Amino acid sequence: MPELVIVKDSTGQLEGLGEKGRRAWLKFRKVVSELEPGETMEFSYRLPRSPQHHKFFFARLQALFVRQEAFENVVHLLTFL
Repeated sequence: MPELVIVKDSTGQLEGLGEKGRRAWLKFRKVVSELEPGETMEFSYRLPRSPQHHKFFFARLQALFVRQEAFENVVHLLTFL
């Protein structure tokens, strides 16, 4: 499956990141614009993690680990949760 990273340029337009990404973005836009009524297209996307939330989650996990006696390490607690 091709990978595509898009960014918003200084004019506010979306474009592919780098030369390979630019070509992939143009190809994606072409495929989408050429869809006929009733045709479908499937794609998936991923949003990057929030570093602030990630740090908060593991701080809370550590606080929970300190207050419990059932698990020997944080990994076991995380697996359980």
